[in-house]
Amino acid sequence: MAQLPAFVINLDRRPDRLAAIMENLDRIGVEATRISAVDATSLPALERPDNLNLGARACLLSHCKALRAFLATASPAALILEDDAEVASDTAALLESTDWWPPGASVLKLESTGRKPRFVGAHRGRTPTGRSLRRMYHGSGGAAGYLIDRTAARTVLDSCEETPMQIDRILFGQHRSRTARRLRPLQIVPAMVRQRRGPSDPSDNVPWKQKAKQEGLLSDRQWHRLGAMFHNLTVVALRAGGRVQRVPIPFEP
Repeated sequence: MAQLPAFVINLDRRPDRLAAIMENLDRIGVEATRISAVDATSLPALERPDNLNLGARACLLSHCKALRAFLATASPAALILEDDAEVASDTAALLESTDWWPPGASVLKLESTGRKPRFVGAHRGRTPTGRSLRRMYHGSGGAAGYLIDRTAARTVLDSCEETPMQIDRILFGQHRSRTARRLRPLQIVPAMVRQRRGPSDPSDNVPWKQKAKQEGLLSDRQWHRLGAMFHNLTVVALRAGGRVQRVPIPFEP
C-alpha cells in the first residue's frame, strides 16, 4: 500500500514556515502536499455574521480545502498539518497503513494539548511505534496535526457548512461540537505534534469579529451550551466510575 497522503496548510505569504516544516518532514521521511491557505486579510465581512472572527474563518476554510484535497485521492485516510507544526520523528510509521487503527476510529489527534491535563478514557490501542491511543473526553485547542479517514472528512465538511465554528472545536471540542461527540476522536499519548508558535512568530489570525443575530427560540450558542452540559455530566459520571482520567498530554519528539 502506498503511503497515506500528508497535507500541509500554508499561507502564500509565509514561505518561512513552509520551509521549516518541509525540512522537518523531509528529515523524517514524510512526503507532503502543500495546500494554499485562505488568507484572512482577503475575506470580506459576512452578510450574515456567525460568531467567527476572520482568522478563525480563514483557518476553517483552509482545513476544508485540505479535506477536499484528501477526498480527491483514493486513500482511506490522510494526515493534515498546519505549517507551524513540529512533527515527531516516528510520524512516517503512522502513514504506512490504517491497520493499527482501533475499530471505529476515524479521527486521531497527534497534537500536544500543552501542560494542562485533559480527560481521556482507557487505552484503546497503540501506534506502530508504541504510543498509546486514548479516547478524548474534553476539548483541547489546536488542529495542527491530525489523522482523519474519509467518512470523518465528509462529516466535518458537512458540519462546516451547517454550523461554522473553529476547526479545532468541530474536530475535538466534545463539550461544544455535536460533530466531535459523533466522531469520538482519539488522542495519541505522548503527542507527536506541537506548534512552534511563540512571541517571535504569533498567530496569523485576524482579531476581528461580528456578532451573530439570534434566530429561533434558542441561539446556536445556547444549543451548544445544552450539549456541553450533558457531555460534562457524562464525563463526571465516567470519572466517578474510574473510566476517565485527567492526564497531561506531553509532546515527545
